[in-house]
Amino acid sequence: MQVKSQFPIYWKPLFLKPVFKERIWGGQALREIFEYEIPTDHTGECWAISADPNGPSVIENGKFAGMTLDILWKKHPELFGNPEGDLFPLLTKILDAHMDLSVQVHPDNSYAMMNENGELVFIIALLY
Repeated sequence: MQVKSQFPIYWKPLFLKPVFKERIWGGQALREIFEYEIPTDHTGECWAISADPNGPSVIENGKFAGMTLDILWKKHPELFGNPEGDLFPLLTKILDAHMDLSVQVHPDNSYAMMNENGELVFIIALLY
């Protein structure tokens, strides 16, 4: 017996190919801990979910395979619940800071909404 889906749109998980960024302070933890195939031994950032024009994730599976996340967001907003706004609201990064970095100060929510396109930063630290 075949069950008809209650969802009229594409309803399968999208697997994304991450974007890697070489940084002078980067290392090999993305390979050693997360088993990513990193491009160099100084890979400092993994953009796991990105529609940023400087490195959008590429969809790896299904009927949207080969399309970048930013294009999918623009062409098929129904897949995301028809949200308002032109820009995909999430950039998820995993950092490998093999060297000490300077402290960065990020704005509070009210300042970010008015001046920084609503940037919100979460930091999860993994020390090894």
